[in-house]
Amino acid sequence: MYTVAWRLLVSPPKTLPFGLRENGKVKEKGNYVNGKKEGKWVGYYQSGKVKEKVNYVDDKREGKRVKDYRSGKMWVEGNYVNGKKEGKWVEYHENGKVFDKEIYKDGECVEGC
Repeated sequence: MYTVAWRLLVSPPKTLPFGLRENGKVKEKGNYVNGKKEGKWVGYYQSGKVKEKVNYVDDKREGKRVKDYRSGKMWVEGNYVNGKKEGKWVEYHENGKVFDKEIYKDGECVEGC
């Protein structure tokens, strides 16, 4: 990934390769290809701890998504196919116990809804 300074000198992007909060801390970062999100993106809490990780292909979520509590413990995990939820999605209590399970097919909840 290029630094912002380099990207601005080469060609001004429509969007930066990361989002900033009002306090100047990074909100999310990842890569853009032809103006679309591509590859691994990481979102952050205001504290700077990782909030979520998700992959993009052609600006659509693709593959595993993991979202964490501020403590760093897993909150939600699931899978995307072509930008839609697919398969088993699990939500956890902060103590690690399962809170909810749902099954998705082509973006629609089909079980545990």
